[in-house]
Amino acid sequence: MGGSGIATTNSISDADLEPVALCEGPVHCRRVPRVNPESDRIVTEVPELRIVDDQLWQAVRARQSEIAEKYASVTEAVREHHSKNKLNGARRPKSLLSGLIFCGCCGGPYSLRDAGRFACLSHIANKSCSNSRTIPREELENACGAASRTG
Repeated sequence: MGGSGIATTNSISDADLEPVALCEGPVHCRRVPRVNPESDRIVTEVPELRIVDDQLWQAVRARQSEIAEKYASVTEAVREHHSKNKLNGARRPKSLLSGLIFCGCCGGPYSLRDAGRFACLSHIANKSCSNSRTIPREELENACGAASRTG
């Protein structure tokens, strides 16, 4: 059973906190993360930082392995099905109007935000637009539906 990080290791070490080095890529000038070789990792056990004792942790990991083994064929079948279904790879919009509404001030896209309201993404993301007005989703959809019915 694989995994990395605090949620699956029950220990904190230098390797857990910095498992990759940033190297210059061969083709471009960007820094690319590369996994540090195990020989360069420094692992230090710090048992006082554990949330649960080691005996309970080992019992949990054993149970996780049992469950993973028991349902391995089901997991594989689901993954195979999802890999064949093109819709699983596509990101679906939150609303029928997503990507079709634009801000009258900056021309940036309006997007469905929390509480069912559309807002200017430029204003939400980085305040580069002064338009702080939001539109209730239901009101906007009704107005668009009425406009499409009339012509």
